[in-house]
Amino acid sequence: MTEFFKKLDEQIKQHDNVIIIGHQNPDLDCIGSSLGLYYTIEKECYIFKTTDKLNESMNKTFDVIKEKDIKYCAVIRTLGRAGAKYQALLDSLVRQTLQPSRILVYLAEGYDAPTETVGVERIVRCPKGMIAQRALPFDEVDTDYILFLDDDIAIAPDGVERLARAMLGAEADCAFADFYALHSLSRGQKFRLWLEKGDRQTRSRRWAYRECRSSATAYASVPESVMPSQTGCGGAILCRKAAYDAINFFEERWADAFAYPLGDDHLFFYKMYVRGFKVVAQFDSGFTHLDASADRPSDFAYECNCLAVLHCIWY
Repeated sequence: MTEFFKKLDEQIKQHDNVIIIGHQNPDLDCIGSSLGLYYTIEKECYIFKTTDKLNESMNKTFDVIKEKDIKYCAVIRTLGRAGAKYQALLDSLVRQTLQPSRILVYLAEGYDAPTETVGVERIVRCPKGMIAQRALPFDEVDTDYILFLDDDIAIAPDGVERLARAMLGAEADCAFADFYALHSLSRGQKFRLWLEKGDRQTRSRRWAYRECRSSATAYASVPESVMPSQTGCGGAILCRKAAYDAINFFEERWADAFAYPLGDDHLFFYKMYVRGFKVVAQFDSGFTHLDASADRPSDFAYECNCLAVLHCIWY
């Protein structure tokens, strides 16, 4: 038996790629030994499932394996003015159960670098704009996934792990943490939202948020914890980089001509949707929006510009 393993070890060392295949109808022993090899072999390595007909516990096991194996870079857009809220974001990132490979801070040109730090982030200068700072080649990202973040987000220690589980469990290309929680607003708040923007609740269980032709949003009155969505919150998005590259988001930089365009989130997610990528919303995600509002004009100007952008896009 010892000679067999020596020869097996020699064979593995002679090849660049390794595929691990277990027996039919794998049990935990099979998965455990496969994982042992996976983390022991210091080469590009893949575990091959011999069947898709697994029981629920086995499927959950594979979901956890995939989730733990996600490599992502945290990408933060900022003007460097969020202060303690930006520090809270950095602190929460380094405490994640699913750690980022890199923390990349895209700081608008002409703005001072923030004094807040955790000592591992890298600052990248870029043009200013809600879209411009998220419509970049991101050559610095060397992972298959990107976690897009605003600079005023706090994340529970398992927040990214939960968001990854939601995305992988739904076999989606993109998942966002919901901050809106429109379904939980009071009746008065919902009525005001309808008067101001046309947003309305729906009993449909197909979409968490659906984009209407008028640029308004139809939102689920009783959402599930994870639901497909056509639009959503842009403050925290976990996305496959290949999907992001495919939507050519740089084409939408024109919208930055409007002051603080709310349309950047609508544009991002709806381009994902129309290009055939699956987006899911996760409710109760462990992400909290601290709302630094570093460069926002007065409320009236803000609302007028947002509505102008959205109507230009959808009409």
